[in-house]
Amino acid sequence: MSDNSFEQRYQQLLADGIAPSTARAHERDRQRFWDYCEKVHGIQPTYPVPIQLVLNYIMDNISESSEGNALKVSTVKRYVASVSVEQQAHGHDSLLSNPKIKILLRRAKRALPNQHPKKKRPITANVLQQLLNTCDDSLRGVRNKAILSVGFAGGRRRSELVKLKVEDISKTDNGYTLTLKKSKTDKQCKGMKVPLTGFAALALKTWLVRSGIREGHVFRGIMPDNRIKQSPISGGSINNLIKTCIKKAGLNKDDYSAHSLRSGFMTEAIRQGISLQEAMQLSGHKDMKVAHGYYRETELENNRAAELIK
Repeated sequence: MSDNSFEQRYQQLLADGIAPSTARAHERDRQRFWDYCEKVHGIQPTYPVPIQLVLNYIMDNISESSEGNALKVSTVKRYVASVSVEQQAHGHDSLLSNPKIKILLRRAKRALPNQHPKKKRPITANVLQQLLNTCDDSLRGVRNKAILSVGFAGGRRRSELVKLKVEDISKTDNGYTLTLKKSKTDKQCKGMKVPLTGFAALALKTWLVRSGIREGHVFRGIMPDNRIKQSPISGGSINNLIKTCIKKAGLNKDDYSAHSLRSGFMTEAIRQGISLQEAMQLSGHKDMKVAHGYYRETELENNRAAELIK
């Protein structure tokens, strides 16, 4: 086997092992770094990227004196991480494991102001009902109601809603079983089955009947003349429709995002006394620390000690 043949197969396997959306995000982030190198330093570096160049990139982008607005440390770290992923694929050490880069990112986050973004509020059951009330009986309204309902039930990610196909849905006595073939934390692509019952199952059934979709992607874009597209709705469109419903409900759209459905499910589960393990079984959370964070926040919210002095 020639070296060229091996390299092609190697690179193809690496490309196939990453979600297309993640690959596009990495490419955009790397392009920002390459543009900086050419514009500021007049060079196009190759791998391994010089450490001093990366340090300059970090300092120039988090500094108030940089051109335009200074970026958050977490954003710059993400850009560096995308370059690092490609560097490792070329057989070199991770940039983020370099001691100078690690300590600069860690201390810059502590030293600079406004480094922690405002956390979006959860869409809990009462908020969800307000959003559902904004959906009319039009084709678009029925679709939006199904997206909101299925997204909340079990705390689905946007990517899971985008990828869901009719072939992944099985009828049961109580509603449906959804087979999620691949998700963000399912690195081995084992998939998982989750139940869908109650109002969410009814909303999904209504959408499938009204849309006439019999195969392929469940949630799709709708043209102005009410024709349904063949391609799936995008994650960005899901985020936009949620913000539109939030605004119609008289709430602040900047307080919520598509992830608010997922966090809302976990928060509501806690409020109703459902155990962490049961909630994680449906949401697909793999990291106990992340899932337990919702429990800590809700416990603090309901802490009776806060009412000792009235």
